[in-house]
Amino acid sequence: MQRNFVRIAGAQIPVTHNLQENISEIKTALDWASNNGVDYLATPEASLSGYKENFNTPELIEALGIIEKYAASKNIGLFLGTLWEEVLFDGSQELNNQIRVYDKRGKLIQWFVKKILCPLDIQIGIKFNTEVKVAWLETDNPNLFIPMAGVICNDLYGKEGYAPVMQELYQHKYKLYVHATNAERNIDATYDSVFREYNNAVVRLVSYLSKDRAILTVDNSAGMDGEPSSNTSSTSGVLHEGTWLTTVPDGTQYFYHDLSLEEYGVKTDED
Repeated sequence: MQRNFVRIAGAQIPVTHNLQENISEIKTALDWASNNGVDYLATPEASLSGYKENFNTPELIEALGIIEKYAASKNIGLFLGTLWEEVLFDGSQELNNQIRVYDKRGKLIQWFVKKILCPLDIQIGIKFNTEVKVAWLETDNPNLFIPMAGVICNDLYGKEGYAPVMQELYQHKYKLYVHATNAERNIDATYDSVFREYNNAVVRLVSYLSKDRAILTVDNSAGMDGEPSSNTSSTSGVLHEGTWLTTVPDGTQYFYHDLSLEEYGVKTDED
């Protein structure tokens, strides 16, 4: 039966420095997504690789292949957050902080690179670029797609001295922003509270100013260093025009929301 919506989902899961644990968490999230009729599932920033130095190992290449095949076996599209060494068109290589977008068949259709780096990104050797991309998400209607952009942590929150990435993206006809985040926490009670409030306020403000676009945002349920945490650095959920359509509490959580094709579906020649 053809559906008149696309079900997007987020997995607020722990991002650790243990690759096998990360694989297991993502697989469990994909199982949940399959059982709940999800079309596309988003994971937090660096959810596969872990947010760490010296991540680029043969084991990560193998792990990515495992997740690609598993997602395809479940017929789930994936917005996968991971650090990755990308091979560029000129044959050179660079370390990126990415959201990798896969269709339901496990085919990579686009990747988005973090543009506003944090100190840990710089320490790791992550490189950024300013290229503006779009991923066209398939729907049950062969004539309609949902154009989306991936933004990573500070790309949405902004940083002093940088032009807001979201302001630039607003010039394009996206219908969905997928925000993968994994910000600092467990500093002290005041720091954690202030920055969580700030992050949530900025997400709501961007959503309000974006008007007819949805934001799916998903955070790491562990600490940025991979250790257990009692709180996230921001709320995970889906927003539209500054209003939370769905949220989840702290800890390992899953959520979904249905995007109406009447509201969010477009033809590719409209962009």
